[in-house]
Amino acid sequence: MKTKIIKLIIYFLCGLIVIIAAITGANETNNSTGGSSSGAQLVEVANYEYGTVGGDKYREWYTGDADGQPWCATFISWCAQQCGLIEQDIIPKFQGCNWGVSWFQEKGLFRYTPHYGGEAYTPKTGDIVFYSGSHIKSDSSHVGIVQYVEGDYVITIEGNTSNSVLSRSYLLTNPYILGYATPEYPAAVSGELSGSTNSEIAWNYFISMGCNEYATAGILGNLRQESQINPTSEQSGGPGRGIAQWEVGSDRYNALLTWAAGRGEEWTSMEIQLEFLWHELNGGETTCFLLLNRNYGGISGFKNAESIEWAVEAFEKSFERAGSPMMENRIQYANEYYELYQQPTTLEVGAYKSSY
Repeated sequence: MKTKIIKLIIYFLCGLIVIIAAITGANETNNSTGGSSSGAQLVEVANYEYGTVGGDKYREWYTGDADGQPWCATFISWCAQQCGLIEQDIIPKFQGCNWGVSWFQEKGLFRYTPHYGGEAYTPKTGDIVFYSGSHIKSDSSHVGIVQYVEGDYVITIEGNTSNSVLSRSYLLTNPYILGYATPEYPAAVSGELSGSTNSEIAWNYFISMGCNEYATAGILGNLRQESQINPTSEQSGGPGRGIAQWEVGSDRYNALLTWAAGRGEEWTSMEIQLEFLWHELNGGETTCFLLLNRNYGGISGFKNAESIEWAVEAFEKSFERAGSPMMENRIQYANEYYELYQQPTTLEVGAYKSSY
């Protein structure tokens, strides 16, 4: 009897430690001032506001009063605050467009378009685009956030456009575009690369990047279906290569090669492919970024997946987009990895799971 009581006390204490650790971890994860804020996250926050009519929500945050002032810059400031970018001095809290241009200019982070004497530049996700309705270089009258570039067009998300938060499309050569601010977003946090097998390395990597166990299992289930999580995998008779089966000759495969070369590594490196996959998932691959935001709550929604099945679908439909996905296999594999690598519950303290 005494032994059972002691065991119950141990289980209780272990459970308490797990709960405290979870709360601490959640607080750290939700801390908006963390170093992982990015242009993609800024766009994601802005897209959550899509369709909002009227700017009083943002005006009241800015001044404490629905003061009736134009709110395009106020909207961007609000989004930046949600990402911790104002506190990090990456994007200013501003209400006037000309003041915003000056702030970025002083930091050497503003590029005028060729129409206003600047050099040709292809804007990137998270750049801040300033406009001039008068077509005068010293007069900026509106501002938005760059989502992505598609062909000759830049796609934006803007506040106070038709008194709403909406997406707009402009020719890159449109003289309405005054120029682009290029905030110095923090470098991406490196993930943990530990484990004795490729699946264990991948599991630890995505967990360290903030994915919960359902989301991580969803990714691994997909990668096993694609390649057995083998970075040197070559599709039999087809163009697929690597853990995610990037197709030889495609823009994504070429971007992987460039990514690897820029780091002085071979593209077949497991580390390189995990980093590149995470880069694509966080806005580096336009279609994935759009689908994830439109259908699955963006990267934040995916990282906090509420079920394995949902995570498998979100990753496959957004990232892999396979012609013949064989979803039952992906879900089965994801569940296997979840059972293999999930952290033990209170009643499983001390349990051991061998590597797959």
